[in-house]
Amino acid sequence: MTDGASLPRCRATRVAAMLRHLWVRCVLAFIVASALTAGAAFTFRSAYSLPVVWSDPVPIDLLQRAVRVDPPPTTTTTTTTTPPLPTWTGPRPAYYGGNTGCSQANADLIARAMWNVGAANWAVEQMLYIVSRESGCDSSAHNGNRNTGDDSWGFCQLNVLAGFFRPGQILAAYNPYSFAYDPAHNAAACAALYARCGFGPWIKGDYGCRRP
Repeated sequence: MTDGASLPRCRATRVAAMLRHLWVRCVLAFIVASALTAGAAFTFRSAYSLPVVWSDPVPIDLLQRAVRVDPPPTTTTTTTTTPPLPTWTGPRPAYYGGNTGCSQANADLIARAMWNVGAANWAVEQMLYIVSRESGCDSSAHNGNRNTGDDSWGFCQLNVLAGFFRPGQILAAYNPYSFAYDPAHNAAACAALYARCGFGPWIKGDYGCRRP
């Protein structure tokens, strides 16, 4: 059991120990803070004191390629020249005189249709003569006189009653009712009948079908 005089001495000793401990902690904190500050300053100085090294310059052509915008591809326009269609330069007979002969345009249509089936020029001229006689070279001409056995249409008066336009027959691919507004179709039908039958269907008293 301690006496009353020893208590103040014991408290003083403990206070002194606490002060020494606090002083040591302050000194250590100061040392650490100084070290951190010195390290940051060193790092800062090191970062800004490094030598600057410049790389080689970028080639100009590389820069140009990087920013170059290629032009749109050029389009090549090919022009196809279509040769002019052949025209008829021979006679255009007028069987009944006046305007019964073919116009140049109709003569060209009939001539081209005949040439397409291999007809010679003399046969073209003969067909123009027949067309002038049969219709006055009018693709809209129609003879519907049943007393004469006719239901005949167009340039060369192709007779529906003759059976040429029936399925499987010579002119099955042609429509006589379109001749009025399609003279080229009409001319092709005339030439098709000629190619199979010659001029027989237009010879009075014959009307036969014999290859030319």
